[in-house]
Amino acid sequence: MKKFALALLSLLVLGHIAPVAADPAATDDHGWLVGKWELTLDPDGGKTDWLEFGRDGKAASITSDGRRIPGEYVVTAGKVQVVYSYQGKSIPLTLSHTPDRKKLLLYSERTHNTSEYQKLN
Repeated sequence: MKKFALALLSLLVLGHIAPVAADPAATDDHGWLVGKWELTLDPDGGKTDWLEFGRDGKAASITSDGRRIPGEYVVTAGKVQVVYSYQGKSIPLTLSHTPDRKKLLLYSERTHNTSEYQKLN
């Protein structure tokens, strides 16, 4: 969650907050994405957190203390674009995935490190 909070903070501070259209009907087949993903590698040392994706285009970031941050997502050209709603702000994040779609990757512009999420279910 530390990585997510830092990404949120840097986006807020740098003014890179822009809504991303989240139209589930316009997405590619994203059945592989649906479910819960756990942070399994964070070179920056953040606490374990989870990402959850529904078939309806809804997403959630779940912190280690159980707090859920709601969002919406779309799958486009090898990327998963998520827009979380946090304290009245829209926070966009872009995740990539490995070719086999077994890992989601979150690159940090601040540290130049990449965290990995693996699907639980």
